[in-house]
Amino acid sequence: MSRPSPWFQEYLNWFPPKTTLKLTSFPSQSSRVILITGGYAGIGFETASALYALNATVYIAGRSVSKATTAIENIKSLHPNSTGSIHFLPLDLTDFATVKPAADTLIAKEHRVDIIYHNAGLGTHYGSDILGPNRPGQLLSTNALGPFLLHHHLTPLLLATAARPEVPKSATRVVWLSSKLHRNAPLPHGVAWDDLDLKGAGEGMAANHARYSQSKAMNVILAHEFARRHHHQNIISLSLDPGILRTEIMRSMPLIQWLLWPMLWPARMGAITMLWAGLGEIKEGEERMLEEGGRNGGYVEPWGRWGFMGDFVEKGLLEGGTGARLWGVCEGLVGEWM
Repeated sequence: MSRPSPWFQEYLNWFPPKTTLKLTSFPSQSSRVILITGGYAGIGFETASALYALNATVYIAGRSVSKATTAIENIKSLHPNSTGSIHFLPLDLTDFATVKPAADTLIAKEHRVDIIYHNAGLGTHYGSDILGPNRPGQLLSTNALGPFLLHHHLTPLLLATAARPEVPKSATRVVWLSSKLHRNAPLPHGVAWDDLDLKGAGEGMAANHARYSQSKAMNVILAHEFARRHHHQNIISLSLDPGILRTEIMRSMPLIQWLLWPMLWPARMGAITMLWAGLGEIKEGEERMLEEGGRNGGYVEPWGRWGFMGDFVEKGLLEGGTGARLWGVCEGLVGEWM
């Protein structure tokens, strides 16, 4: 499959090929434990709802007890015949001190975690606001550093799950929610290494757009790097573009939302992409790394199909060692809480 031209790639983002997949197209997930951050609105809600309907044990992680409680009640009412369970896991990705306790809570309650969906994220209206002395901005923390830290604390349980004799090959997965906008991240490889909060870009819509795009490029890079480190341990790690959807994150772009609302897709379509990345078939050989001719560490596009990350981001990963570099940068920034 050849990489599409930039203009055709943009067309595919807005008008993905039709799919026959539905939220009910996937097998039962009974006995499996699945964590999804930000699971009480938009794509996260639709994904959590579908997983509960498939009889999984679902954990919704987030800050708001009231929103999570409402979401869980709604999900249970939508699927009264589910044999699964659904729970709230308190977590604030901007408050790194809450991350390990959240992971410890999950580890204490469950003996496995089969899929982690790093879904929670902030939109382009969040600028370079600093959370405290020498702390990164809220957008960078929520979209990249917080998920990295959470992942660090859950990696031992994830690897133990993948090593269980009854767990099928390639069934243990990590899905990092990115965006088509990662292709607008800073050149040459997607990360402004000397100015991670892009303070030099100033403020305003264009600057915040650049910050958001970079944070989403980081998701792509981290997904590939985690796969590189652990693909030989029966782990699949992917990033994805959920599609251009009618979700809460569009509130950060009111003019765009108003102009383009008729062209936006419902959130459930994004959930189909999420489910395909987490539950879809991995064919023989696809568990190998992207650079070895496989799909692991790769990129998924709407509505559940293999796609292409930004060419400059991929070049940085395959030729510039940006995965290991970003991993080290993240460790340096959140090391106090690791």
